[in-house]
Amino acid sequence: MVNLLVDEAYAFDFLAILEIKKDNTLGDFINYENCLNSIREQIGFEKFYEVIKSQHYLNLVETNQLVYDYIEQIRNGVQIDGKVVDDANMLRYYHKRALQSEVFQSALAEKKTVVS
Repeated sequence: MVNLLVDEAYAFDFLAILEIKKDNTLGDFINYENCLNSIREQIGFEKFYEVIKSQHYLNLVETNQLVYDYIEQIRNGVQIDGKVVDDANMLRYYHKRALQSEVFQSALAEKKTVVS
């Protein structure tokens, strides 16, 4: 395993992705639990649960579920405009940026080519 230095919001976005995978597939519970424990150990119990119970995290989970659903539809032969998937991915980025700014009082290091 490799530990990466990433923004806190990036780590919670990754946790949200693992939560979606855990809820939609079999066998991804261990990855979710490992990530959850790692983040919690690094930022502390109180801050971790502040984020997990926040609307910011819920927004990340919901938006990641939307992206997951689009990808699954595409895999099953449904034609979806790439702009729809891109819009969902950008919404995910905006939620991640809001989480970083409002909860951790810092700018997100990740940059997108087009940001409004």
